Amino acid sequence: MPGSLPWKSLVCVALVPLLACGEQVAAVKAAAELAEKAAEQAEKAEEAEKASEDGRSEAGAAAPSKDAADAMARLGMTADGRFKGPIAHWRQLIGFLPDRVGGFEAKGEAKGETTRMGEMARGAAITEVRRSYVRGKERAKITIADASFNPALRAVFELGVGMDQDSSEGYDKGTSLGGFPARVEWKASSKHSKATALVKGRYVVSVRVRNAESDDAAAKLLTSLDLAGLAAVEPKESP
Repeated sequence: MPGSLPWKSLVCVALVPLLACGEQVAAVKAAAELAEKAAEQAEKAEEAEKASEDGRSEAGAAAPSKDAADAMARLGMTADGRFKGPIAHWRQLIGFLPDRVGGFEAKGEAKGETTRMGEMARGAAITEVRRSYVRGKERAKITIADASFNPALRAVFELGVGMDQDSSEGYDKGTSLGGFPARVEWKASSKHSKATALVKGRYVVSVRVRNAESDDAAAKLLTSLDLAGLAAVEPKESP
């Protein structure tokens, strides 16, 4: 459809907090391109409106794109195509990755970063903290990311709660963990358990357990975290 925004870009942006750090940066750049297109369409629409008021017909002026306006609203952008803030600093979140949790012990120190993309990504920012854990033969990784710049992710979780896939190889289904919308996955052949929850509509908590002793190992570990405390965190530009 002429003037519409590519749906793949929306999906890419919605899944940013679930990607590795390098992939997140690439996805944010895609979001910036999306914002740029939306801003261009808004500018053309404004020109068309002015031309109409003056009784003139300006060549090349485009009608307002509902797709562009809707996409910007879902992404939490301002009218000029910039991402809204603030975003939590990594120092506010790293304390939610303790030395011991759910029977697992930390392997190494927790790591975190806050990346501000600046003008090239229309003010978007990414915060992520992560830590590895061990319990016997089980290996776990916990990641917490602030996805507040992308409210579209809320819809992804809420709509996905009712989408289930179950087979002899495992499952992927929506559920609720600790009172928050979540998804749980299990791969039987590799004994890989995964659980992801959206806390307070902004914090994405992802837990992966390899060599898992049970299919719900990740879900149990996720609910052992201080989700209530995480939900109470108010973002600050600096700690």
